[in-house]
Amino acid sequence: MKGKKILVFALLMLLALPLALAGCDDKSGADNQGGNAFTATTTRPESFNDGQETPTIYKLNFTDGTQKLICISGRPSWPGGAPGEGFDASISTSLDDNGGCDGLVWSEYENFFGPNATRDEYMRPAGAEYYDAVVAGSSLTQIKDENGNFIDKWMMTYHDDRQFYVMKTYLTFNEEGQMEWTEPVRLLGQNDEYRNYERVRQFCEVEILRSPDGKELAALFRANAKKSLSYVSFSTDEGETWSEPKTVAAELTGERHKAEYDPVTGKLTITFRSIYYNGKPSDGNWYSKGWLAWVGDYEDLKAGSEGKGDMLIKLAHTYGSATEASEEANADTGYAGLVIYDDGLVVTCSYGTFSPANDPTHGNQTYIVAKRFSLADLLEKFEGTYFVDISPSSESNDSSEIYSEFVVADKSTTDLTYIAHPDSVLLDNGNIITAFSLGHGTGGTQMAISIDKGKTWSPLFMD
Repeated sequence: MKGKKILVFALLMLLALPLALAGCDDKSGADNQGGNAFTATTTRPESFNDGQETPTIYKLNFTDGTQKLICISGRPSWPGGAPGEGFDASISTSLDDNGGCDGLVWSEYENFFGPNATRDEYMRPAGAEYYDAVVAGSSLTQIKDENGNFIDKWMMTYHDDRQFYVMKTYLTFNEEGQMEWTEPVRLLGQNDEYRNYERVRQFCEVEILRSPDGKELAALFRANAKKSLSYVSFSTDEGETWSEPKTVAAELTGERHKAEYDPVTGKLTITFRSIYYNGKPSDGNWYSKGWLAWVGDYEDLKAGSEGKGDMLIKLAHTYGSATEASEEANADTGYAGLVIYDDGLVVTCSYGTFSPANDPTHGNQTYIVAKRFSLADLLEKFEGTYFVDISPSSESNDSSEIYSEFVVADKSTTDLTYIAHPDSVLLDNGNIITAFSLGHGTGGTQMAISIDKGKTWSPLFMD
């Protein structure tokens, strides 16, 4: 196979798997002066062992200049399993020498809207309607006031896939620094507004991003029924009301979208699990090309199905049980962490069977890799080309770094052959933390860190 896969033992990114309230004590264990080596000095919270689902991780920037990190993990029902139990959330406030959060120390998970809640106001019976939280924290959006200024309030989304309700709840913090969440309500309206879209198309895993001028929100929906393109809706009142959903371009159709702006080109970069159709989407004959990144402008989202964008990037190939790469890829991939540095370096992580089934090291393993590239460089290198393949198996592989896969976590670091669903956060000190699941739907939350911009990765915790 072309391209090199580089095992990671030191880092610039912190990976947050499904696992994390703590005060910002100075407990930094990262030393960026000594190269890329990282030595774990803290233990994983015990409750992370019971993390149930796709963890998500974010940096919270408060208006007084302070920070916290948050890791969120849903506790949904699964076929044949226990009923849903809301979601769990953990906070990290440990600081580095420059006063920014370092993500090294995490609180125990606290349950909200489930039977395991420690505070009476958040206690709900197992299986209660609207609290079956799947991909809790699919988006977490800081809210602005009527004057357009950010406030210390964040809108978090999840979905209940028993009836396919997309839900929102607002996060604030009380004077003691405890999380406070509002009663979850439907994102798209409380009076059956647009309910038919949710129910028939099976909306879920929404990603919310701001327009470049900061005055509008766009929501990208996975259409889980797989009989349509993906959908987008817009809000000009900070998520209180939304426009009627409309389809996006076929090239942006997929699942678990994650979006960031590139500060160098100004372009919007969106990673996702691709979904394509043979024939009409309504026939439901779908397949995947795997983990892709779409590059375009916010106005392409506004253009709906006509917003093709500038470039579509195949990041890696997922083989499944195959031994050779082909146009069709294994679809169990595409949940991704995505961060972009000020200089335009993109580091994105996802999971999948990235090696041929007969590969002696990683064959038949689902593991996590990082990809690194500059969007400006890609747009120049492949000028005039819309679909660009930078997977190791690409025919255009010239052994440059863009074709490399950097192993974040695999069997050698977790003793598991299936680890998945990463999400990443970029810290002020340049490190990346990635959170991921130790299994599918069960197994706990784990985290990895990179202190060299995604080239090498190490476990965040000692255990």
